[in-house]
Amino acid sequence: MWWNRGKSPRLKEWIRLETQKEKIVKAVEGGNDFPSELFQYLAAFLGVSSKQYDQSDWTLIIEAFYFCLSKSPQVKLPITTPSNESSKEESWDYPERNWHLYSHLLAKTYGWELEYISCLQVEEALAKIQEIIVDDQLSREFEYGLSEVAYHYDKHSKTSKFVPLPRPHWMRTKIQPIKKSLIPKALLPMGVVIADGVLPEDLMPKEILH
Repeated sequence: MWWNRGKSPRLKEWIRLETQKEKIVKAVEGGNDFPSELFQYLAAFLGVSSKQYDQSDWTLIIEAFYFCLSKSPQVKLPITTPSNESSKEESWDYPERNWHLYSHLLAKTYGWELEYISCLQVEEALAKIQEIIVDDQLSREFEYGLSEVAYHYDKHSKTSKFVPLPRPHWMRTKIQPIKKSLIPKALLPMGVVIADGVLPEDLMPKEILH
């Protein structure tokens, strides 16, 4: 198989491997059959039946796993940014949905054949998928902004306030770190100020030494 020759997996195979990798993580968190899920990943990547790993040395198994990870494309795009938000399972989800979802987006937008889409470089495919989702999001935001449901009426102030349409986490403005600035000691509060646990140590007021 072509990924046996040291090449990085293309889009369809990469999606399959990433799906299996998620199963490994869930197996670790949920106490399911972790070895079995790991063997399935290695079998998919290396093209060797999962039964061949049952009697193998565990150290070699882990080394093989990390080797596979090193050959997998390292994609650095906003759409692949990790999120702490829990994903909601929809009633129409099924095990191999990701491939059909991504290929559908690309086929619908560009008119490409599924065989061509399956062989795309992963980062190139995901970059285009990101642009498709951004276009769709901005279009929906424009249409949403023209409707009455986008404005919340406050009875007390008798004014309407625009309520933005939620965006995916990777489209939101990143929280910027607090900008530090030096202030004269004379401007610090008078008396004894107890600030234990209020701010991290690096943000606590410090005396300026001349």
